[in-house]
Amino acid sequence: HVVDGDQIAGDDVWCCVSWRPNVGLPGNCLAAVSKDGVVMILSQDADGMPFYLKQQWCVGEGQRLAWTKAGTLLAVVANADKCFLLKEFSGGEWKEVASAAGS
Repeated sequence: HVVDGDQIAGDDVWCCVSWRPNVGLPGNCLAAVSKDGVVMILSQDADGMPFYLKQQWCVGEGQRLAWTKAGTLLAVVANADKCFLLKEFSGGEWKEVASAAGS
């Protein structure tokens, strides 16, 4: 489903948007996390094409995102004591592969 500017902006406060490192692929991918805890993965098949929503999660209050250098893993800090590690699998599906919580 194609994402327009209104869907991305919405009523959420986006606290972090991060571009996936381009590893020689023709398209682009970015992740965004909002203060209300929505994490979105958006993809673009080629430059100039629209972005579309690939996947989204609700993880609690969102704060930060970080990609590995190769762009294969995405770390999401949900609040002061929770973090998640997401990985893209074959077919483009993203899954949580690790999580940690403080005390």
